[in-house]
Amino acid sequence: MEIKGMPAFVEDTYGKKYPLDQKNMHCGGQGAMFQQGDLAVKLVFANASASSMREIQTDAKEYQRYQRKLIHLMAMPKMQHLSMPIASLKSPYCGYVMQFMTGLKPLDVWMKVLPEKEGGYVETIKQNGGLKKRLRILRNLAAVLRDVHNQGLVYCDLTPSNVFVSEKDSEAETWLIDIDNLSYENEIKTNWQTPWHRAPEVYNGQGNSTQADCYSFAIIAFELLTLSKPFDGRAFQSMEDDAGWDDEESNWDQPINEQESYAQKQAESGLVDYVGEPDTKNVQCYGIPLQYVSTPEIQKLLYMTLGKTGRSNPQARPSMNEWYHALDKACEKLLICSNGHRHFGKTCVFCEKPVNDTPAGIVVNQVFYLLESNATSDEDQDVQKIRRMTRTIGEYYAQFPSTSDSHRKTAIEIPWKCFAFAHKEHDGDSNAILISIENLHIVACDCSDPKMKISISKDQNNQLVKLDYDGRYFYELSLKGDE
Repeated sequence: MEIKGMPAFVEDTYGKKYPLDQKNMHCGGQGAMFQQGDLAVKLVFANASASSMREIQTDAKEYQRYQRKLIHLMAMPKMQHLSMPIASLKSPYCGYVMQFMTGLKPLDVWMKVLPEKEGGYVETIKQNGGLKKRLRILRNLAAVLRDVHNQGLVYCDLTPSNVFVSEKDSEAETWLIDIDNLSYENEIKTNWQTPWHRAPEVYNGQGNSTQADCYSFAIIAFELLTLSKPFDGRAFQSMEDDAGWDDEESNWDQPINEQESYAQKQAESGLVDYVGEPDTKNVQCYGIPLQYVSTPEIQKLLYMTLGKTGRSNPQARPSMNEWYHALDKACEKLLICSNGHRHFGKTCVFCEKPVNDTPAGIVVNQVFYLLESNATSDEDQDVQKIRRMTRTIGEYYAQFPSTSDSHRKTAIEIPWKCFAFAHKEHDGDSNAILISIENLHIVACDCSDPKMKISISKDQNNQLVKLDYDGRYFYELSLKGDE
């Protein structure tokens, strides 16, 4: 992409200079961002509309207007994982310096499909953290947007290019950047959103809203999980082939790939069926089938948002809080097949190997934990009993192999958040204990230190597993089923 007027460096209002290396540049719809370690610099384009030629904004009047906007933004509540401005740039450049995290990449990276000869859609999902990371990204993004909406704010331009995620496969740190349009809902004066990620009412001229953010989120969720578009089904593609371009309304001064086709106008205005709607002819025709990479609850939320009712009635769309809880439960219900793939159901959709030949399985319903105590008297023993805590958690599933097959291995991963206040030093999103089958025996280990084995015992009915954890904590896991 060609950018006119790009300076070699910029200076903030505190006098600090920032060299602009285009190797660290990321372009969005409204500007270019340059990573600077744990900071980033945002430069605003003069022409925000899609174009192959971009120009840096240096107009004096626009600079004054943008400064007033920045003052308003910097006075807003500070929220985690929302990259807020910490300093504005000196004239004539519209832009700011923002907080950032090293080791992050735009979400677009996880949406690039490998060529078919390299494995295509299936191999794309399996790589870069697999399905587990994709669900964790969506859950964490839902948490950020929930916090934004709880403050009465609207993000206004939710696209994959504005979401940055940890590059490491084992992490899912998720940040929102480009907060130029962040506004209180009762003060919104714009209907800016990016094509293909905007709600129908925004496309038709209404202002942004929290419900429009939820619509954009649902589109991203569908794209990230299925590697396809929620309205790009068979009927849509036929419409593209048959209808062609609307000659009277096309903007011929734009490149051909940036003009809106008749089919796109129909889809963005809410007149094309979502591929997940019942009895639609616009069925999904590429990518990963949604039922393989999501739970029924996620499928329901997508339908409530992108289906006919959600497209026409913003108030009917699920909130970000509903999305967060559905995605959190989905993260807990993932299974692991013998090849290490995360998936739903008894058969791995990525390698087609069954998790289990029999219906036998195990479900963790509750975790009891008991703090270590040097109790010596009866009174101390009573105190120790009082210190025994119970935490009811979501169900963690694993279909263990039958006793006739000693080569398969499946497991339940229990995150630290299930073990309450005793482990605040750990990231609640990381796994604490791995319970697995090895050589037909149930074993457990510390996920943060696999060498640290956990002694394990079961009751007579195989209904309770007792874990003696590093001599400090003692857990009892209430189970259903056996091996």
